[in-house]
Amino acid sequence: MKTLKCTSWFCLCLIGLMSLVSQHGLAQRPVYLDAGHGGIPPDPEADPGTVTVLNPYNEKDINLAVALKVKALLDMANIPYIMSRQTDTGVPVIRRAFQADSANCTTFVSIHHNSSNPGYQ
Repeated sequence: MKTLKCTSWFCLCLIGLMSLVSQHGLAQRPVYLDAGHGGIPPDPEADPGTVTVLNPYNEKDINLAVALKVKALLDMANIPYIMSRQTDTGVPVIRRAFQADSANCTTFVSIHHNSSNPGYQ
C-alpha cells in the first residue's frame, strides 16, 4: 500500500513536471528516465538496490515499475523520453549520464526508493 501511495504522489509530481516542460517549449527535447539499479548476477553491473527484511521486493524492481508508469504518462502527453532500462538489466552510472548528455535531454529523472530499519530516526 505504501508503494502505491508513493507511486501516485510521484506521478502527480511528474504531471506537474510535464506541464512545466510543455509551457516552456522544452517538449521537443527528451526527458531521461533512469530506473535506478537493475541487473541480475552474474552481470557485473547487477545491483538490487535497497532490500530489507520488512520489504520482500528489490528496489530495482519497484524503480522499474514506476519508470514504466511514468513512460506511459509521457507517451500520453507526447513528450519524448529516453529510458536507462526497460528490463532488468544493469546499466553503469557513467553510461546513463552519457546517454542523457548525448541525447541533449532537458531533464534527468532518477527513480529510487529508500528504506530504513524499524525505529530508525
